[in-house]
Amino acid sequence: MLSAVEEGSFKMNDVSVENIVLQCALKCVVRRSKNLCSSIFNTAYCDNCSFFVKNHLPAEADDQAVNLIMHKAEEEFRAKLMEKRKYMGFVAGFFISMLLAWMVWDHDPFWIRIKANTTAPSPDARVLIADTGIEQHANIDETLGKVAEELWKGRDVNWDRKLNCIDATVIFYHYFPDKSKVRIMSNTNPEKNFDHLFIGVFSDGVWKTIEPQAYYSGNESYWMEDVWEDRYDTRYDKEETKLWRWCMPWKIGSLDFTALGKP
Repeated sequence: MLSAVEEGSFKMNDVSVENIVLQCALKCVVRRSKNLCSSIFNTAYCDNCSFFVKNHLPAEADDQAVNLIMHKAEEEFRAKLMEKRKYMGFVAGFFISMLLAWMVWDHDPFWIRIKANTTAPSPDARVLIADTGIEQHANIDETLGKVAEELWKGRDVNWDRKLNCIDATVIFYHYFPDKSKVRIMSNTNPEKNFDHLFIGVFSDGVWKTIEPQAYYSGNESYWMEDVWEDRYDTRYDKEETKLWRWCMPWKIGSLDFTALGKP
């Protein structure tokens, strides 16, 4: 500590005095680092400052002793700053890791298949294993209703300040009860000026395509062929689930991040 500063014209053996001097020096360093003090150090401007270490030293203390104390304070300040940065980095890394783990577990079909295969069927699992037309219609109907509600609320999942097929598709995928039987699909057909994102659902042993904006737009049918007619050409269908599902989550528990993307 400062008692080791013997190279100046004095020695300090009182630990309490030494600690006060060091604390004043630290406050001086902190104020300068935050631009709260812009005066040149150890000039007449410092004489009336309560944080100027020379005001707390014996009269015989010279500039060399003052500089040594300030050097010690600067080293301690840098050490504390590095420790704080390491702690903040650890906290941020831990939060990001937990967020990614939650997203993978809750949204990745691979994990859903594991959960489904390791769980014995029960009456409560009826929705998870349903794939007949009647059962899937109930799932589709309920999910389309939730999509319409979210869009009416202005749910902008990718924060582009637009409500379109991207928002409807991601919302549908989020709410559909069985992720192993739902896909995010795209179809781009320049000849028909058609560039669209929509949903594929496994029903009656085959994949069927659904317009997720059907209820929101007031369409009686939710099948892609009925909504878009000849503009929709299945030859251009492409699965993009992994690309778009990472727009989720827009909400975690009681924390709603949607407002961050609004003007």
